[in-house]
Amino acid sequence: RQMCKETGLKECEDILPVQTFIRVSRFYIVNFVAIKNIAGTIEMNDGQKIKVSRGKLKEIQRQYADYLMEIRFPYI
Repeated sequence: RQMCKETGLKECEDILPVQTFIRVSRFYIVNFVAIKNIAGTIEMNDGQKIKVSRGKLKEIQRQYADYLMEIRFPYI
């Protein structure tokens, strides 16, 4: 959180690993590890709900599913 406040989201997006982080709107980059559920909004493990940019929901769901498959079946 703090790093992005000082450098900006674009810079954070460029340095964070794409395997575990995704930009979901103009205001948020989220860590897949911290996601509890995705259904129109992203519900984080701490209960926070984050709106997803229009048109990005399907892509975010696909990338999150890919992430879950990778951590469950890393050698497939």
